[in-house]
Amino acid sequence: MKNGKRILNVRIVKMDDQDPDTSYLDQDGWEERKAEYRNSYFDFCGVRAKAEVQFEENGAIQHLTSPGLWGIETDSDSAYFADIGRQELAELKSILESAGFSKRAIAKACKGVTL
Repeated sequence: MKNGKRILNVRIVKMDDQDPDTSYLDQDGWEERKAEYRNSYFDFCGVRAKAEVQFEENGAIQHLTSPGLWGIETDSDSAYFADIGRQELAELKSILESAGFSKRAIAKACKGVTL
C-alpha cells in the first residue's frame, strides 16, 4: 500500500428492483407477459459492480459503485446477466481510476470477478 489507498474487494451483485417500471407490460400484445408478472413467474432486478476501498491506511472503508442497470426481468438469460455484469465492472473500473487507483491495482482487484 504505497500511497495508503487500497481496493479491498470488488464484486458484481444482482439486487431486487424495489420500484420497477412495469408500464411496458400495459402495451397491446403483452397480456401474457403481464399475467406472468402478476403470478410471480418473474420479478425485476438490477445489476451493479461494487468496490470496498480505503483511501488511508487504517481509514474508514468506503463503497464505490457503478450506476447499475435496473428493470431487468429476473428470468432473463444468464448470458445477458453476464454481459451486463461486464459492462458494470467496466464502469466501476473507470470510477476507481478517477478515484486515483492505478490500472494495475484495479486489474488485480477485478481479476476473476463475475456475476
